[in-house]
Amino acid sequence: MSAKCEISYTKTVNIPDWEKPDMVNHPQHYQGKNGLEVFDIIEAFVPDPESFYHGSLIKYITRFHEKGGVEDLEKARVYLNKMIAIESTKED
Repeated sequence: MSAKCEISYTKTVNIPDWEKPDMVNHPQHYQGKNGLEVFDIIEAFVPDPESFYHGSLIKYITRFHEKGGVEDLEKARVYLNKMIAIESTKED
């Protein structure tokens, strides 16, 4: 009589930075097959994208301690930079 034995293992592989997905600025789960990003759609179709960015900024800043840590602060910076870009064009 023989017994089946299943073996699994984890292998650690160092991936160069240029091959790692950018989960802050260009997360793959927010990109379409053709490279179109959700930001492109928001900016094309939402009448006031700044309000969306403002809400997302608040979300990431208020949850970073409990959820994403520094990565959430980096995501908040993305939304803050978008708001700064919008406000800068208003001042011109």
